[in-house]
Formats: sequence, C-alpha cells, structure tokens
Amino acid sequence: MQPQGTPGAGRNLALATIAFALCFSAWGMLAPIAPGLQDDLGLSNTQTAIMISIPVILAAVSLAATVFVVPHSREHVETGFDIPGAILSVLAVGGLVLAIQEGPERGWTSPLTIAAFVIGLAASVAFVRAE
Repeated sequence: MQPQGTPGAGRNLALATIAFALCFSAWGMLAPIAPGLQDDLGLSNTQTAIMISIPVILAAVSLAATVFVVPHSREHVETGFDIPGAILSVLAVGGLVLAIQEGPERGWTSPLTIAAFVIGLAASVAFVRAE
C-alpha cells in the first residue's frame, strides 16, 4: 500500500533524515576532540563552544525543516513496541561492548570476557533471526 501523501514525500523524508543524521554524526565526532583542538589551535572556550554548537544548530535546523517541509503520511499503521528486538539489541551491543572493554584488563580468556562475547554474539544472531 502506498502512502497517500504528497508526491516525493518519501524522498524528502529520506533527505531530511540523512541531513539530521549527518549533523549528529558531525557533533559526535567533534565533541571528544574539541579539547585537543582547542589547545592545538589556540582557541578560547567561547570559540570552542561555537565550534561544537554549529553541528547541533544544523541538526536543529534540519529537524525543523523536516517538520515543516515533509508532509505527514495519511497511512496510519498501528504497530506496537518491538520488545524482543529491543531486548536482543541491548544484549547484543551490551555484551560485545563489555567484552571489548574488559578484555584488555581482565584478559581475553577471562570467564567474564568470554561470557560477554558469547552472549553478545548469540543475541546478535537471535536479533537478526527475529527481525
């Protein structure tokens, strides 16, 4: 079933989503390195705050543009919250991140590291199969 919105609404939504994601990605890349850039470039705290704020402002502008430019679809699909998918994705990401983070400190053959890898990989496979 096709959405009954304005022609090209899907393309506009895709472009707005891409712009929004790019802005937040830029902010996510700049925030951790801002203190180092501040020292290397000799920037003041105000200049650094402005440099970090630009991607956030662009994200806000793209979100506002999405609200005003992208028309609402008239198709209403009632779907519930995907509880199994949410639980499996948290287990997958959490297990893998825990294993990668604790592996160097506790050792890669530590029971915690191995268990976290096994849980993370098993949850990843289960997530792919469930979704």
